[in-house]
Amino acid sequence: MKEELAERLLARIMAWDVARDAGQVAAEQRFLRDFSACKYDEYEQFSPGMRFIESLALWLQQFKSPEERRVAYQFVKERLLFVSRAEMEHLVRTAYPDVIRPILLRRAAERLSMPEYRVRQVVEDPAFSVLRRRSLFLGLSDGANTGVFRRSTVELSHEQVYLTYELSVERVHDMLAELRQDLKRLLSREPTEEEAQFEMVFLIDDFAGSGTTCLRKEEHAYKGKFQRFADQLSALDDQRVRVVNLETAQLHLVFYILTAQAREHLNGLLGEFWGPGRPRPALHSVYPLRDDVPLSQGGDEEFLRLCQDERYYDGDALEDRHTKVGGGSVKEGFGGCRLPLVLSHNSPNDSVALLWSYENARFRGLFPRVPRHRE
Repeated sequence: MKEELAERLLARIMAWDVARDAGQVAAEQRFLRDFSACKYDEYEQFSPGMRFIESLALWLQQFKSPEERRVAYQFVKERLLFVSRAEMEHLVRTAYPDVIRPILLRRAAERLSMPEYRVRQVVEDPAFSVLRRRSLFLGLSDGANTGVFRRSTVELSHEQVYLTYELSVERVHDMLAELRQDLKRLLSREPTEEEAQFEMVFLIDDFAGSGTTCLRKEEHAYKGKFQRFADQLSALDDQRVRVVNLETAQLHLVFYILTAQAREHLNGLLGEFWGPGRPRPALHSVYPLRDDVPLSQGGDEEFLRLCQDERYYDGDALEDRHTKVGGGSVKEGFGGCRLPLVLSHNSPNDSVALLWSYENARFRGLFPRVPRHRE
């Protein structure tokens, strides 16, 4: 009954003539029901009892004119990109076989002086097993879904996959002890000090829109998760607890979803930050977003005008010291990313603010976001 009331409210808001255009209205309702059941209802930040159609009706009601509501509704039908829980888990499960394992095969093949295409010979050589065990996998956020990644990747030991990139001395001692024990079995001898360190480090996260959360430069100083991770490695070295040899180890950043903007930003900074004389950190994505995903003036002008409209933006609620890193205003998303993207567990602020504006803001978003930083 609640869904039927929401549909009737939506028809009234959109000024659909049910009597005159019964077929078209029925088609719109079928579309909304199907997409709601398939994806949108599973958005985890809806308030208790809220469903997508109800949220859509409340969202559209805030626009002042029928034409603006039409533009907003067409955006939802044609441009909204919603990544469901099942789709994200698929990316998590394919990260190792599609992205990470080929990296390990390539590295092992180089070491064995074999062509890459001789996959079976490389995999059956003990050097591949040793390299795989000397690889460390760390989540950059809870979105990395390291639990799903670990359970779906049977080739890896649970002792080499960790929820967080923040490493304590005690944790490092434990993981190195487990590594030494496994290497002793694989090598049939005691490993050397160099061997008993990780050779490959994979930092994993679900999404990068602008790339600045991972690494950025502020007033000639580097900031971000990758910078904090590098500082931790150096601090551990100073305490004579070496996780990796920074001069020879390979570092890889793996994102399940990556925008072209984030790729360009990070590729421009990683080598400069890491410095010469070391293997340059590499950037990978399981699902790179196409260049035509961000909204553009070449076809999305009407909706972008709504994004810029001050009546539908609450800067006092949405802007803080964290958003200033991306330029201040988030009307078109953090860092001007202009994304029409929603992830099932939360809306990224790299998307346009009309989509994710907080529930307590003057304008409520279609998929209200729970902020990572709370003032």
